[in-house]
Amino acid sequence: MNKFQKLWTVLAGLALLSPSVFAGSGRAKPAPTYYSYQDLLNATQTYSRDMWYDNMSYSPNNDVALIPQYPVGGSAIASTKLKSTIIPAKAPRTISYVRRPKRRPGQPTSSMTTQTTYINWPSDGSKKVPFDQLAGCAGDLIFVRGKSKGEKLVSEYFSSWTHVAMIWSNTQHKVLESMEKGGVQVNDAHESWANTIAFATKSVDPNKVGYFDWTQEDENGKVVNYMGSNHAYLAIIAANRNYSGTLYWPTSVNKYAWTTKDFWKKWSDINNPESMYCSKLVYQTFKDNNSSVNLDSNRTKIYIPGLANSDGSWIGVSPDDIWGSSDTTEAWEFYGQENLTRALN
Repeated sequence: MNKFQKLWTVLAGLALLSPSVFAGSGRAKPAPTYYSYQDLLNATQTYSRDMWYDNMSYSPNNDVALIPQYPVGGSAIASTKLKSTIIPAKAPRTISYVRRPKRRPGQPTSSMTTQTTYINWPSDGSKKVPFDQLAGCAGDLIFVRGKSKGEKLVSEYFSSWTHVAMIWSNTQHKVLESMEKGGVQVNDAHESWANTIAFATKSVDPNKVGYFDWTQEDENGKVVNYMGSNHAYLAIIAANRNYSGTLYWPTSVNKYAWTTKDFWKKWSDINNPESMYCSKLVYQTFKDNNSSVNLDSNRTKIYIPGLANSDGSWIGVSPDDIWGSSDTTEAWEFYGQENLTRALN
């Protein structure tokens, strides 16, 4: 065998071991690398600087916004001035209803008006949410302002309320929610929420979800009566069945195939069920229950093509968007309103 034959034999052997040597650029394709939660936080920090909050349209009586009135980056009208005052309602409420709280043993069925109760709350987040004392009950929405790393970022530009969940059980302080760890699941809020400095409860408009009477056994086999309760509870039971285990962000987005903007768009999109952040879960829960219920008030705006709807609103939905929806009631109770404009350190 001459030297040319030997060389050909060696090259042929290499080709068998690594065929990609003779293909394309001569390098093997890199293994996929997927976007992480930290990538999500970084993208949120980047794009939220072009977000702003519309306080000129309808707003509830106790609406408060800490995020910028105008985007702080990329715009000629940019302003770093933060709104820190209570914004009065721009239109009167048109919903007429009474509250029918869940019936407890020995307690007569009663009605309750929509008068909001305001209660001070420690700003250090040292206390747990007293679920057993709330007027808000199973099926209602609970809005939270907390101090976690992600919540601090959200609160700076994105939403004054940093989290929203749905009450699953008052006695067991459980909620259906979507969190960074575990995605959509029923959690004990006393364990999953840390450093809560403000919270409030609301209902979805009962004229759209209706009332009904029912009984159910709790985890210990005890029959619990819910007289005149809200159909909303059935909606969150269905949502738990449909979305349980869905992750908080799309974890299968390849960095080599998708840009950061594409990834953030996929995460944001209110109609993309591949992943569920907290407010998207709440929105989808009641949209699935009744297509006429729209919990997105479209008050969060963004100046980035591809991330905005035709009216300039963000393609996603924030907790503040849901808070400002005319398909929700006024708040039943508001703990720590004085902390909702407090910066999260």
